[in-house]
Amino acid sequence: MALTTLDLFIDLKRLEDELGRLPRANDVVRDGAHSVNTYYKRFNGNWRYVETAYREWRDTGRLPADAR
Repeated sequence: MALTTLDLFIDLKRLEDELGRLPRANDVVRDGAHSVNTYYKRFNGNWRYVETAYREWRDTGRLPADAR
């Protein structure tokens, strides 16, 4: 089964709950369930896009239009 954007965001939510703040790439490297490279591949190597898309999902429940 392929890893989905929702899977990635659920793990970011877990990290956010643990850290009490939005996770950074270094947090994902250290404590994430998925490789930070997976996020970079999914979001064209742009961590700011990861953060923006994650916030949108967290606040509205909507995944990015290009989410897999």
